[in-house]
Amino acid sequence: MTRLLTAPSQPADVRTTGYVGLAHLSLAQGRWREALARLNELAAFNPGVALEHRALLSLIRFLPVARTELLALREELALLDPASIPSSDSRVIYFNVHDELHPMLKLYLAGALSARLGDSVQAVGYASQLEELPDVLGRGSLANDLAIGIRSQLHYTLGRVDDALGTLEGGKQEVWYQLTIASPFAAQGRERFMRAELLHEVGRDSEALEWYSHIYEIAPFESVYLAMSHLRRGEIYEEMGRIDEAIEHYARFVELWENADTELQPMVEDARTRIERLVGEPQSRQ
Repeated sequence: MTRLLTAPSQPADVRTTGYVGLAHLSLAQGRWREALARLNELAAFNPGVALEHRALLSLIRFLPVARTELLALREELALLDPASIPSSDSRVIYFNVHDELHPMLKLYLAGALSARLGDSVQAVGYASQLEELPDVLGRGSLANDLAIGIRSQLHYTLGRVDDALGTLEGGKQEVWYQLTIASPFAAQGRERFMRAELLHEVGRDSEALEWYSHIYEIAPFESVYLAMSHLRRGEIYEEMGRIDEAIEHYARFVELWENADTELQPMVEDARTRIERLVGEPQSRQ
């Protein structure tokens, strides 16, 4: 279905949605290079949206993205004119979802990249600009929540894990439901996955498991975090001694990332090794 959307006979806004979907589907299977290839195809006729999604996906911390690439993405975003991104003629939300959001997305992505790079001044500046945006019907708390995502990332980069978690816990995530379905930015999958990661880091594993278990239940674009959510659940259940559940989630991770890029295969092999080791172990605790 997604490939039908990218057919040359389709309007540009439909093709844009198709290529974005293909990029996310590729990454959900651990194929980062393939995801980038799909976004490069999109860049041939819609470079602004391709840049937005390349930046968003490059922020995923378990991907092999070099610091130089993050810096280059931030520089590209600084030069991006949101008004240059063509709007959709369609009334279907999947095609027009970001028509009025591109200035907000530029601030968020530039801020998140700055936070990831440890540039406090720029990260805080972008977050503050987001917080000052006027309320628009349908967006709800989105601008403020994205600013919270930037501030949380900055805390984490600077080693302040408790502050990073506390900041994320202050988000409202009150956004029109259809917006979260159609937009990976509105769904805030990055922040939701990060919250699970932080809960695990501070030892609140029961809560972490709850957040990991809801990945991909909210919106289809969260598929890029699904495999890793299974890996993390496998690790937590193994630590708890819940062997059957650990094996189940490790196996699901291996299944999803079986054909992942070479750079990501060590995680797959480690999960396979853990399964082999755990198969013969008794269930020690519930």
